[in-house]
Amino acid sequence: MTFGERIIQLRKEHGYTRLQFAEKIGMPQTTLRNYETNTREPGHSFIIQMAREFNVTTDYLLGLSEKQKKSSTPNESEAEDLNKKHILESYNELNNLGQTEAAKRVEELTEISKYQKRTAFLAARGRNGVHVIELTDEEQKERNEAPEQDLDF
Repeated sequence: MTFGERIIQLRKEHGYTRLQFAEKIGMPQTTLRNYETNTREPGHSFIIQMAREFNVTTDYLLGLSEKQKKSSTPNESEAEDLNKKHILESYNELNNLGQTEAAKRVEELTEISKYQKRTAFLAARGRNGVHVIELTDEEQKERNEAPEQDLDF
């Protein structure tokens, strides 16, 4: 399955039309269509965004693995999904003015460091120079628990 086919599959599994999903992620529908039809290749930031959006690994999106889900306990993942669902349901109950105000408050929260997700960066020197890899909190935790390994680029 190609990258585009996986994005289509995941988008549909989450109940989004192409237009709805493009609006959700703030992207022109034509750009999303080009990614889904494999007309254009997305950059790494889009791939990371999709992995986070659908809670799958980048390896799955790129066709390097059939393992779809990130390794996290089902209870954590289910709780996070329930929280997101509750927030979305509450948001949808607001009128336009309330939705605008809610968006402002969420924006304010994202600028307060204690509410931000932490991301670690791993720099590795490979045959083709230095590569920087972005790790989420979960990936950093897994890396800290795993034995040392060499990265090959």
